[in-house]
Amino acid sequence: MLEGSAWLLNAGPWSFTRVNGVSVLPDAQVSLPGPDGEFVAAGLDQFSALRENGRASTFVRVDPASLTAVSRTFEGTGKRLTIAADMSTGYLVDNASGLVRKIDPRNFLEAGEPVEAGTRVDAAQLTPDGTLWLAAGQMGDVAVIRDGRLDTRTRIAPPGHPLDLSLVGDRVVVTDTSTGVLTALSADGRVDGEPLAVGNGSALPVLPSTEGDGQRLAVATADGTVRIADLESRDVVTVSPGPRRAGRPTERPVLAGSYLYQADGPTGVVLVTRVGSGQRPVEVQVSGATPRLQVFRRENLVWANDPSSAGAAVFRDGEARRVQKYDSPEPAGPPTAAPAPPDDTEVSFGEVGGIPPGPAPAPTSPTVRPSPTDVLRPSEPPRQTTEPPDGDDGPQQPVPGTGTTPSPQPQRPDAELTLSAAFGPGVLEIDVNLADGGQPAGPYRLDVDPADGTTVIPASDTSFQVRVPDCAERTYTATSPRGRTVTAQLFGCEPAGPAADYWYVVHNGSVDFYWTEAVVGGPAESYEQYTRNSPNHEGSMIADGFDDTPESRFLNIEVPMGELIEQGLAPSNAAGQAPWQILTVRAWDLSSCASFCTYNHPDPVPLLDRPGGSPIGVALPAVAVNTVGVEVDLVCQTDGPSHIYPDAKLTRSIDPMDHALEGDPSTVWDLIRYQGAEGYVSDLYVTTPLSFDRVFSPEVPRC
Repeated sequence: MLEGSAWLLNAGPWSFTRVNGVSVLPDAQVSLPGPDGEFVAAGLDQFSALRENGRASTFVRVDPASLTAVSRTFEGTGKRLTIAADMSTGYLVDNASGLVRKIDPRNFLEAGEPVEAGTRVDAAQLTPDGTLWLAAGQMGDVAVIRDGRLDTRTRIAPPGHPLDLSLVGDRVVVTDTSTGVLTALSADGRVDGEPLAVGNGSALPVLPSTEGDGQRLAVATADGTVRIADLESRDVVTVSPGPRRAGRPTERPVLAGSYLYQADGPTGVVLVTRVGSGQRPVEVQVSGATPRLQVFRRENLVWANDPSSAGAAVFRDGEARRVQKYDSPEPAGPPTAAPAPPDDTEVSFGEVGGIPPGPAPAPTSPTVRPSPTDVLRPSEPPRQTTEPPDGDDGPQQPVPGTGTTPSPQPQRPDAELTLSAAFGPGVLEIDVNLADGGQPAGPYRLDVDPADGTTVIPASDTSFQVRVPDCAERTYTATSPRGRTVTAQLFGCEPAGPAADYWYVVHNGSVDFYWTEAVVGGPAESYEQYTRNSPNHEGSMIADGFDDTPESRFLNIEVPMGELIEQGLAPSNAAGQAPWQILTVRAWDLSSCASFCTYNHPDPVPLLDRPGGSPIGVALPAVAVNTVGVEVDLVCQTDGPSHIYPDAKLTRSIDPMDHALEGDPSTVWDLIRYQGAEGYVSDLYVTTPLSFDRVFSPEVPRC
């Protein structure tokens, strides 16, 4: 008996459909507030969804008991928010600022005081005990929030390494996605055991699954394989889902028992691989081409859902069944669908070949193209065609001594042809294949549209090398001598890979950023960049855009001395963009300052007898803008009257966007010693770690 149901998201009609895990039929549908058609994504739990339009984030949630929905819109948030919730506990996470709000998951209303994580958040994970785990790559650590309060922080990796979170058994596992190192954490937030590298000794950009299977975690890697790491035995098994998976990982794998499931990019296909069998993956066509295919696990079932169509599928032990979420008024399924089983063929859940029909015919039904394994094998062969396919020798002769003609081998219809591609520098290697793993008879001809700048070089009857001038998408059509064709849309390269090295050189008032080209993934045709000031607070976008001169691999950012900035870099090409690589740095060079120094006061600053009080007769000498001044001894910090820079004494070298320096007051005052005298000055003029942010520095004692 199958257990469990799943709520499947629909973009149009904007709704959730609940599908019964036993009958594989819809048993409830809940309409969601708001129009159809905007970008949507499933939430961190099965009852919520997110709608984003670049300016606001709207969260919706279904109450599975009453079959009603609630929603709340957060204006001015763009694509920054994450909801982490279960039926009793919820948190709203601002990924950019690190601000965390505890919420009531039933209505999204705040249920406690905000918590400041103090840094950008890469990933969030809510464990069954209501604990929120936050991965903060720019700090290289994981923050733990319990009962609405910041509890612990654990250093995992060097600052600037992107981190991801997975739930494996009763432990949270942190993945350094730039190196492929896994670190398990115990319930109290401490490191539990030695880290485990899935790269077999070499750093490897990776993307992990969100949850494990027992003590195993599946991790997609940049070399096109999936590594399955057993956190108990520390064994790492490599699985190759097929040539389409080569390149930077973009889809999270899902591991369930002996089978690995992974969406095949935007094709609408789920690759199903039997772990340890050495066999080719089975391709299950769930829907037409879509960038939104969601593959996830609920109890002992794996679900694949296309929110943009009625198509979905459910898997158990590698076997698939179709899900028809709602009646589809228009055919939207894949153009090359394999035929359904004959009308008199009964197909049970354990005999899946063509996915058995659901409650109504559906052009968005998934189609299984099985490989020659015991899994996903048709219960009987498809009906034969009268014309032999390409490569067939015609009618077979009777078997001597029997007077009978042997049954012909089942032949695949035209839709069973596929094109596969592997990428090299400026070259595509394209093969014509049969879906069952065989090779069709040729010779085939390959046409490219548009053909400008391309050269097709036949390597065999069914293989070609195509020299391409760029990464642009083109249409490739292979044609047999009988006129049988197969067509695919292919880019000229893999999506761009992350920069191999990304570093900075800091100056007083500016930062130079450098990077080197990627060693994995496709070449960069441009670099998307952004600069954000004060990323630990609300901050603002200083600049963003594309650099279409990638050969420079250099960027200079000018900001006021002492400002904390976040610089993002994402190599990009026509096939796709690499993950953001983020560096956080303060725009000052304090190498000449042994402890604390003065800065940013073009006029002398007198020491006062109390914060905002009277001069004591000793003054700090004037310091030019973007220059380190004299060294002072810092005793402690305290509150005092608001203090601002004198008018026109300090200006930004860029558009301030969200605030002007002259208008940013500070209430932090420093008690310092200088030339034998002790007095108070505004923290704006001393190089304490958070001086520019106008807040107390945790490492400085309070008076």
